[in-house]
Amino acid sequence: MEKWEHAVLRYKQDRYGTVMLSLAQGPAYIDGSVNLDQSQSSESVVRQLDVLGEQGWQLVSVQPGADITEYWLKRPTPAHKESSSPA
Repeated sequence: MEKWEHAVLRYKQDRYGTVMLSLAQGPAYIDGSVNLDQSQSSESVVRQLDVLGEQGWQLVSVQPGADITEYWLKRPTPAHKESSSPA
């Protein structure tokens, strides 16, 4: 059975138009998230999703909210990726 790890990319734009992206994964859900990028454009979300896609993350859900939009992602756990690759 496949095992997955999960992450959430949070997008928040303040009243001045500054965009804050943060990624929470694993224990970071409890410990807080790390600031990934700040810019004046929502294009930063697309760029960050592209980077995460190159790292094996798949977008599975988008949950828009009044202040924050969450992009939920998953990818096979590292142990599963190694065991499923052909020898």
